[in-house]
Amino acid sequence: MFDYLSWIETQTSDEYVINRANDNKVVIETETVEGAIEIYHMEMDVVAMYVTRKSDDENIFFLHFELKDEDHAKQLFNEMVEIIRKADQAKGLQILLSCTSGLTTSFFADKLNDAAKTLDLDFNFSAVSFATIYESAVNKDVILLAPQIAYEYNKLKEVLADKIVLRIPGQTFASYNTRDVLKMIDEAIKKANTTKEEMAIAKVMRDIENNAKIMTITMTHDYHETKIDYRVYDRGHVVESNRVIKEHHSVDDLYDVLDTQLPQFNKKYNGIDIVSISMPGQLRLHSGIGPVVRIDYNEIADDLSKHYQIPCIVSNNTNCVAFGYYASQNDYNIISYHSQPRGGIHGGQGIVYEGTLIKGAHLMGGELEAVTKQTYPDEENYRTLFDRYGEDALNVVRDSLVKALVANIAVIDPEIILIRNIFAPDIKVIEEKLCEHFREKDMPKLLYVREVTEYACLGTMLLGLDELKRRAVK
Repeated sequence: MFDYLSWIETQTSDEYVINRANDNKVVIETETVEGAIEIYHMEMDVVAMYVTRKSDDENIFFLHFELKDEDHAKQLFNEMVEIIRKADQAKGLQILLSCTSGLTTSFFADKLNDAAKTLDLDFNFSAVSFATIYESAVNKDVILLAPQIAYEYNKLKEVLADKIVLRIPGQTFASYNTRDVLKMIDEAIKKANTTKEEMAIAKVMRDIENNAKIMTITMTHDYHETKIDYRVYDRGHVVESNRVIKEHHSVDDLYDVLDTQLPQFNKKYNGIDIVSISMPGQLRLHSGIGPVVRIDYNEIADDLSKHYQIPCIVSNNTNCVAFGYYASQNDYNIISYHSQPRGGIHGGQGIVYEGTLIKGAHLMGGELEAVTKQTYPDEENYRTLFDRYGEDALNVVRDSLVKALVANIAVIDPEIILIRNIFAPDIKVIEEKLCEHFREKDMPKLLYVREVTEYACLGTMLLGLDELKRRAVK
């Protein structure tokens, strides 16, 4: 049997300290995080990995898997180390203050940083002039507007829809009242984290009595990481929620989560009714190795259903984001979602047309690789784009995005298009390019989104509930 913990002890580095806690546990630590790898000896040895941030005790990495393949286990440890490296460089919640010139907010930001430090809050405040706010807001979580530019609130909230945007009251700003600002931020975060499941279920499934217990797994891939969120919904309410963050993504990840979590959830909630999964159209079969391949959703769903003896469905993640967004709002009925992860050119699109999700006859609706490969046959990800095109790579990304949106608008005529692409140019540039093909009055609203996890989880849950409804009718 492979001695996993002894192997881990040999993986020394100046970036962290490794210590053996006992026969079954190794601890890995830096100044800002503490992690552990622990083995539970059962019928099959199960490994638990987790990393916790010291400042707020938040679990930022959590993973269980069966210790049955040496290469797989080593790959997962390397991914855990990468998460530790990134977390060690993180600076907590990023909050941006802005006024006309940035001078008064700079002073206020310093006072807020001092107050946060005193209260042991993992907040980091910075300040900019309003002229640079759009550029500066990209990597921020919360945007605070000074009273003199409060009139920009509605426009900023619309453009930065994935951020928390707040106006500082005049009296609070004039007195530099740090306590009230910190309280305002805390309340806004709690409100933003409130899920919209009840409203969504009421909107898309009015005729169902929801007594279901649904486990969802969503995979969201970006150029530097994959987020695997798994939840349990009991009658539409989230009762379990956790996240695994990995460098790569593969079908093995689904089995790792289900092997370790599904038995616990079945026992804890007296049976899970269905497992609903959303994932990319292409990924590796095995963790960190092998080629990226086209996924057959029905085939994987059948294999999972047989293996775990529970109904499982697998859907395209762009479809789930589109459906989740549709269900969470009441302004738009014809919606498209365009995603180009890793800044690549082979994107995907999810489409909801007047309440109906367009999945396609073979669940391939919205897969754009076959289209873009006609123009760019050999590109795999953003690295090869920059290697091949150099400084012109961003123009290649833009042109690919515009071509995909032109086709979407011509065929679907959506009211709104959500765009997720970390290397996408300014949305105004995209609008100008599209207006070369369409009249301005015929253009859909374009909305740049960065964080889509809530939409993905919501859409995945709704599709699981819809499958249960379909089976009950059948």
